[in-house]
Amino acid sequence: MSKSDVSQVSSISKARTLEEIAEFWDTHSLADFWDQTHEVEFEVRAKRRQGVTSC
Repeated sequence: MSKSDVSQVSSISKARTLEEIAEFWDTHSLADFWDQTHEVEFEVRAKRRQGVTSC
């Protein structure tokens, strides 16, 4: 599975890929769909970022 694949159809946009979801939200406002949203919880596991400085 590639990074652009989603496991199911997005409930609001009906999109099947991350690109389709991005295209949808580029042209729509969440305010128009707020009543169709619900609260979710999720955890983000990210590696610590390391900064690089130039001399």
